[in-house]
Amino acid sequence: MENAGIPSNSPVTIEYTVKMACGKCENAVKEALENKQGIESITFDLPNGRVLVKTSLPSDVVQKLIEQTGRKAVLKGIGAPGFQLGAAVAEFYHPNGVKGVARFVQLAEDRCLIDGTVDGLSPGNHGVAVCESGDLSNGCESIGDHYNPTRSEHGTLENGHVGDLGNVCADDTGRASFRIESRRLRLPDIIGRALALHDRNDDYGRGPANSSTKSDGNAGPKIACGIIARSAGIMQNEKRICTCSGETLWEERDAAKAKMSATGKS
Repeated sequence: MENAGIPSNSPVTIEYTVKMACGKCENAVKEALENKQGIESITFDLPNGRVLVKTSLPSDVVQKLIEQTGRKAVLKGIGAPGFQLGAAVAEFYHPNGVKGVARFVQLAEDRCLIDGTVDGLSPGNHGVAVCESGDLSNGCESIGDHYNPTRSEHGTLENGHVGDLGNVCADDTGRASFRIESRRLRLPDIIGRALALHDRNDDYGRGPANSSTKSDGNAGPKIACGIIARSAGIMQNEKRICTCSGETLWEERDAAKAKMSATGKS
């Protein structure tokens, strides 16, 4: 992938709730995480089942390391301690089977991190971009063009539309886990807009002149999208029971896992 910042090496703190019952559980999780490249520190709050991990790894990778111990884990928040512009989230969904979540963290005034995992993609590169509108009345067709307050031509993460984020790469199972760092996006400017995934590789505006290369990198139709909404940062989400269903955090997670398994995703 050509865009600088993919992957991003900037560390953030990720908060997980982990189903731990005793010191033995804590030790197992600690052993799974410590000394791993990309993990800087681990903090435990056993009474509340809370694990804080300062890391430059994608959140999905850290969660898998925790769950290899046999303990369930749920991501509760992500953030950069001491910086107050907060966090946001976009949940991808499309009837074609593409599903996923991307989380945004403002690391500094000029640095926004996007951490995400998407399933159901065809293997290979897929363009990703912040789009103008959060209007899903006609699905991904109504979210508008790439966010472009500078009225630039489509290009790379550094010189294209402000919303241009380059490509994410799906593996042979159809999963893309990614961390992208933009020095031009700011959370206050994109809350209420949408994040979109395209069907094909983004050519960064270098394609044939008679194509859509200067508008969307020839990346094809949008195959999944989600509204960017404010979300909990670290130590801000105390949810234990889902108010809409009455399910506990763990019941809700198991239901989601079962649904994913039914579609052939892990």
